Amino acid sequence: MGRVTATTRWPEARATRGMVAAPHALASEAGAAILRRGGNAVDAAIAAATTVAVVYPHMNGLGGDNVWLIYDARARTLRALNATGRSAAAATLDDYRRRFGAAIPPRGGAAALTVPGVVSGWWAAHVLSRDGLGSPITWPALFEDAIARAREGFPPSAGQRRVTAATADLFGHAAPEELRRALWRVYHPALLARERFVQEELGSTLARIAEGGAEEFYCGALGRRLAAGARAAGSPLAVEDLRGHTAEWVEPLAVPYRGGVAASFPPPTQGFAALAILALLEGFDFAALDEADYVHLIVEATKLAFEDRDR
Repeated sequence: MGRVTATTRWPEARATRGMVAAPHALASEAGAAILRRGGNAVDAAIAAATTVAVVYPHMNGLGGDNVWLIYDARARTLRALNATGRSAAAATLDDYRRRFGAAIPPRGGAAALTVPGVVSGWWAAHVLSRDGLGSPITWPALFEDAIARAREGFPPSAGQRRVTAATADLFGHAAPEELRRALWRVYHPALLARERFVQEELGSTLARIAEGGAEEFYCGALGRRLAAGARAAGSPLAVEDLRGHTAEWVEPLAVPYRGGVAASFPPPTQGFAALAILALLEGFDFAALDEADYVHLIVEATKLAFEDRDR
């Protein structure tokens, strides 16, 4: 059931047994399908995320990272999973300063200097779900929708067309040659005019991961291909960087806030800055403020928290 409110074009959704929210409807459907098969919220999140890597490629993909906050209601435990990749061993500050000055290049091989952590996060979350939460959902099942969407294609979203067309440093005349070779044959804006957007090679990659687990991505033939491709593009990433990567369970951060607890993720994310803002605001009576003072208070708290973050 849904209705359109006065403030948004999106329908309001309600559910009594579970709900999946993702930036693309097909990803939400993948997660909901896992819930219907007896999976839990962690399973649904993984299935949605693997599908997001296919249907939302302009914003997410296998080259990224992920972080998780997972609440186990039975154990009353909040857990944090850090699946961000460390920089390559060969990437040193002195070398990058010598080659590029004060800023790391935003695009190209030299910008790709950290291990993609995303698959390790999916795997660690799956192991928790399987071994700690008793889920019956298998690892390959979490990839079924993603692989099908990659191989069979899907209608490109308006957002994908818009964002891709506006990214001149990737698809404009000044795009580096290595990006043209890697991206243009699949993701060029002109190709998104097709009725169905197919990513056959991505489907094959996901199938390899579904069959071999995270080990295939970091230590198997797929990992070796990834390292070789990165090196050819000018990245400092090496096979040893991929093999040495692992996701880590860490302690989440929390602060008391207005009778409850606000939780977030520790560094390397900026979750601590968000919690600092809330902690600064804790002592103020919002109800007594008019709109201008309310906005001003939040802005000043944000400035102070970001000053601490930068320091």
